[in-house]
Amino acid sequence: MAKKGPSVGTAPKRARAARAHAASSATEPGSGTLRRLKDTVVTTLAGVLDVGSEVGAVAVSAARGTIRAAGEIGADVGRVALRAAGGALQAADRISAAAGRAIIAPKMVGAGPAPGRPVVATERSTSAGRKPLARSSSRPGQPTARRRGRKTA
Repeated sequence: MAKKGPSVGTAPKRARAARAHAASSATEPGSGTLRRLKDTVVTTLAGVLDVGSEVGAVAVSAARGTIRAAGEIGADVGRVALRAAGGALQAADRISAAAGRAIIAPKMVGAGPAPGRPVVATERSTSAGRKPLARSSSRPGQPTARRRGRKTA
């Protein structure tokens, strides 16, 4: 039997196998690099998500704090307005009481002032229609006795 030489069909098979081996070994380091790159991108995106959620949480917290502060400021402004209105009413009451005392007493009307008698009545006139408000005995800023029993919202 004669020795067979390389067959015509085996050379291309070996070349294809060599090329496939070379291609796979060339892409293996590349695939490792691609895998590392993919892992890095995934980790980076996860970090961005974490940072984004933290930024979102901080923004929500800041908004809630702003709303809470605005509510407290509004409540303070409301208390100041109530105290100012109460002070204005007390001042108006005192002015009306003083005006009532300044009115000439009905017994002096028509007769004119008697010698030695003042034009302004010294006793409280009933023409004012009501008594002045009683002055509060509590210190400023303290609730009065009427308000102590009430619950505030």
